Amino acid sequence: KPLGEGKVQVSFELQLDLGGNMPAWVINLAATKGPYNSLQSFIAMAKQEPYLSAHLDYIREPQW
Repeated sequence: KPLGEGKVQVSFELQLDLGGNMPAWVINLAATKGPYNSLQSFIAMAKQEPYLSAHLDYIREPQW
């Protein structure tokens, strides 16, 4: 969602079904580090071309 001043709001949702018997420490590690690392990678990608100069006509900056 565009917020203006070059900022956007991003929602990130993750659902996992690991199945079987997984130790709690493995699940906790994935639950805390996985989403953070994914968003850090997303930010790094968004700062590169072709995303940096991308423009979509159907996305408009809000007029405050």
